[in-house]
Amino acid sequence: METRIILAAIVTLHGLGHVLGPLMTFGIIKSEGFSDTSWLLNDRLQLNEGVQKALSLLWIVALVGFAATAFGLWTGMGWWRTVAWVNVALSVTLFATWWNAYPQNVPQQANLRNVAIVGGLILLRSL
Repeated sequence: METRIILAAIVTLHGLGHVLGPLMTFGIIKSEGFSDTSWLLNDRLQLNEGVQKALSLLWIVALVGFAATAFGLWTGMGWWRTVAWVNVALSVTLFATWWNAYPQNVPQQANLRNVAIVGGLILLRSL
């Protein structure tokens, strides 16, 4: 039970961190070193209005998905693992694509939390 509560807290906090995606994408929060281009897609994809809206929507989907994961885990619902795997994949993809767009340690810290969630998924596979 305690492990489930700890993992639910990690998932909740990690999910809340995804609110930074839309805030930084639209320049509501300013950060030195924020780049408007994806290192992976080079100059083919820049943060114009359409890309900003699409990225923001994906960040919000991840936020809601991690909230749903935490709720499902907390209440013992059987579907929480599937939602968690999908959201970890989405989170890793978003950060990997825009790695250089965020301040120095944000992607590393976020992906450490993704690793903790995956570890929890493996550890709690019997729940």
